Parts: sequence; structure tokens; C-alpha cells
Amino acid sequence: MAKLSAKKLFRFHASALFLIAMACASVARAQRTPAASSGTPAAPKVVVSQTVYDFGDIFKGEGIGYIFLIKNEGEADLVIEEFTPG
Repeated sequence: MAKLSAKKLFRFHASALFLIAMACASVARAQRTPAASSGTPAAPKVVVSQTVYDFGDIFKGEGIGYIFLIKNEGEADLVIEEFTPG
């Protein structure tokens, strides 16, 4: 029972991380700065290559970890003002 709960909990955390990143992108989009050449506002663009990671069986007391890469491919700074892990 403990290993199933841990897997579900991690999937929830991964989903929460993705939602937080998307919310930060919305905030950053509101902080647009004008582009120098085109006249259209520059904006950050959040790219998350992987939003879920399956650890397989996890047993009680076992440590786990994974790094999710959040990349800005936009032309303005992506500002993440606060992050609270789930």
C-alpha cells in the first residue's frame, strides 16, 4: 500500500509543478517588454519537456528524486517569483 501511495503522491507533485510553471508563465507574460526590432512585445515562453516521471515501485523509507527541466525559449526574461513544492 505504501508504494502505491508514494507513486500517486509523486505524480500529484509533478502535475503541481507543471501547473506552477504555467502560472508563472502567465505572470511573466504580463510583464512583457517591447521587442527592439519588430515592434511587437517580447514574451517569455515556458517549455517543459517532461511533466511526469514514473519511478516504478517505491518502498517506504526509500529516497526518490528527479529534476524537471523548465526552459525559457522566449525573448523576454521568465521571472519565477516564488516556488513552493507540493
